[in-house]
Amino acid sequence: MAGDVIWGERSVGSPVAVGENEHGGHVIISDTPDWIRLPPTLGGTDHRVANTYSRPCPCGEAHEAKTFDLTGTDVHVSECIDRGFLWWR
Repeated sequence: MAGDVIWGERSVGSPVAVGENEHGGHVIISDTPDWIRLPPTLGGTDHRVANTYSRPCPCGEAHEAKTFDLTGTDVHVSECIDRGFLWWR
């Protein structure tokens, strides 16, 4: 992974993420990240976003969810408006 990657936190449905650079300044990051870090329970590894699209939400409710396909893993993540980030295979 490139040394100049800045990690940020984003809430479900938010158009931006906010990160911090090496000098402590805040950085605004777009709503479609280049990289996603899996949660520790799924390995905690970093993966590049390969594709972003809208699909029926994996929670089973009748709404769409923004979904990210990741490189190097069979794990996907969807943004559920009711349940937050859903990690699925």
